[in-house]
Amino acid sequence: MRYGFTFLVFNLACLTFSPVIQALLPPPPPDGGYLNFNTAEGDNALFNLTTGSGNTANGNNALFNNTTGSSNMANGVQALYSNKTGFYNTATGVNALFSNVTGEGNTANWACWSPRPGSKRQSSQWIKQVKPSSLSSR
Repeated sequence: MRYGFTFLVFNLACLTFSPVIQALLPPPPPDGGYLNFNTAEGDNALFNLTTGSGNTANGNNALFNNTTGSSNMANGVQALYSNKTGFYNTATGVNALFSNVTGEGNTANWACWSPRPGSKRQSSQWIKQVKPSSLSSR
């Protein structure tokens, strides 16, 4: 009886780690690739996406509210967080273009520090608006 129980436990352990059994489990969420040429990596990145296409979101809550916006790139925690329908935006850094909702063609590189009380260190932000008409075609 004792050997039968040990044999049963051993067989169950082998089946648990068997590649055949594991292959029958549902696959994990995609590692970056979603429908309509969207890429997301990070908790809640592209969380509310519906029909937007060609977006890249890297970082927790990057492009969180984006629904139909397309061709956006957000790298950093909460980059382009509020964007819903804006397109052709590029945000790099923590909270870069956080409040952008419908804007188009914006680029923001954000360096953010949390200074100690009394510190003279400031946050800095550089934003450049690029209009498609200002780009030369080659």
